[in-house]
Amino acid sequence: MKKIAVKNEEAYSVSFHFSGSDSDPVNSVKVLGDFNEWSHQNSFVLKRNAKGDFEGTFKIPAGRDYHFRYLINGERWANEKNADRFDASPLYANVENSVLSLPALNAKKEAPAVKKEAPAKKSPAVKKAAPIKKEAPAKKTPAVKKASTAKKGK
Repeated sequence: MKKIAVKNEEAYSVSFHFSGSDSDPVNSVKVLGDFNEWSHQNSFVLKRNAKGDFEGTFKIPAGRDYHFRYLINGERWANEKNADRFDASPLYANVENSVLSLPALNAKKEAPAVKKEAPAKKSPAVKKAAPIKKEAPAKKTPAVKKASTAKKGK
């Protein structure tokens, strides 16, 4: 029995495998348990592989333990030898069920949001100012002497 967590779901993909024996021929194998309400109509039907064993993979919700058993040829019951554990059946005295433990996965837990910074805004283009024209220096004009207003001689 193999259990693989289903990505982004609170469920496992569980692979069941049942090997028959030469002394007791197996023609059909179904898996019934808490996960399908022990219903023959909703049972997981295992398919015969090239080796003659029976196998199948089914999605089962995570977060609990499930009692289950194999129904062989529609007549007899068998346990999974590699079950997580074995518990007494709540319905039948002296019967043990296989138990499949599927711990919670917290698939709906989202990764913390990463805050993206907005790209830096480009500042509007600044036009280069036209070069300042230097004016030619002003021509010097000869200084005008002021006439003296002082009175001469007394």
